[in-house]
Amino acid sequence: MNRSPGSTTQPPRGEGRRGGAGFSGWRTVLTATMLATAGAAVADRWYGGIREEVLVQSVRSEIVTTAVALQSSLSTRMGILRGAASFLSMHWNRPDLEIEFETYVSALLQENPGVRTVQFLRDGIIVHTWPMTGNEAAVGRSLRDDPRLILREDIARAVASRRITLSGPLELYQGGAGIVSRLAVRSTTDSVLGVAAVVVDLAPVLAEAGIATVPDLTIALVDSAGTLLAGDAGLAANSRAAPVRALIELPDRQWTILGIPTGGWDATLAARRTPMRLALGGLILLASGLAYVLVGRREARAEAERLRGEEKFVRLFAMTPDGVAVTRLHDGIMLEVNDSFVQLTGLPRVAMIGRSSIDMGFWPTTADREAMVTAISRDGTLANYAVALNRPDGSVRETRLSGRVVEIDGEQCVLMIIRD
Repeated sequence: MNRSPGSTTQPPRGEGRRGGAGFSGWRTVLTATMLATAGAAVADRWYGGIREEVLVQSVRSEIVTTAVALQSSLSTRMGILRGAASFLSMHWNRPDLEIEFETYVSALLQENPGVRTVQFLRDGIIVHTWPMTGNEAAVGRSLRDDPRLILREDIARAVASRRITLSGPLELYQGGAGIVSRLAVRSTTDSVLGVAAVVVDLAPVLAEAGIATVPDLTIALVDSAGTLLAGDAGLAANSRAAPVRALIELPDRQWTILGIPTGGWDATLAARRTPMRLALGGLILLASGLAYVLVGRREARAEAERLRGEEKFVRLFAMTPDGVAVTRLHDGIMLEVNDSFVQLTGLPRVAMIGRSSIDMGFWPTTADREAMVTAISRDGTLANYAVALNRPDGSVRETRLSGRVVEIDGEQCVLMIIRD
């Protein structure tokens, strides 16, 4: 096609022409669009299901990992309780019990950092605690006389049980919130001498487990009654949030970690499906455009003539907001471009027609175009292919190329749509 810069092609004046294609052509375009849309809808549902499953599995993996970390953190700290109870059982009546207890506990805590204090109780009264610094306020306190019913019940439960019992999170005598694990100290005749206790600060344990630092997730930690222990109160209270759950098994109770994507399931899933939906939309447009291009005339020569310059093809170029170009496959010679492609490249149409895209420096390297040619030659089509388009002013446009191999006058060419 020969034209001067800025000229336009006049519409053909053949019979039966309205808007660049006959009724049969428009029906074919409509059919192709409907089929592409139906296919895209099926693909979108399939992809949405895959993305939803992947998202749920991702959240579950993070929540389970956090639950395991929290359970391990608590178990490690409470693990010293049996050793402390056994030591007290063997040394209970010694006059230097407190000194020996401090020496023993000091060695335990060197191997198990993160414990607030280790205590022993007689008749429900905290007799000694180590380390003493920062925990002085707890010494001499009677749990049996505490105004809090839960503490009176907990000490009674510890004395009656042969297993580790747990209290909290609760407000500690020495300040702050903590978890207290207790185990009865028994004599050789199985009578209860007292109770050993390990106090663990809650905040460092939660921080170590990463409750508040899991990226892109909203998390809540609740007890078996659903009471919030840590994390997001809104999630714990919202029964319709459909969170992923992971159990934390403690000596005499269970906690549960709840987790959802920050922003909720629907918004997160929609954001992750957007690229695919854009790609499907582009494929629908591409299918419609290709159908429009290819159905104007049934004969192969008429197709080639229309691709080189008939008004139908020019009108398709003009109404497409993305850059559209037709090039020879083997050497990249530009056969036709639309106004959007002119604006995208920064070169006038007359400077591009008949020249190679490689010679004009559109591609970063020859190898980049060869990679595109290999990809489109394999299947005959290409969708959403990343291309860094070089402009004459030295700037680079990040673009996405979709295209199809077509035959024009016996030569393989590429019809491409380039989105900035």
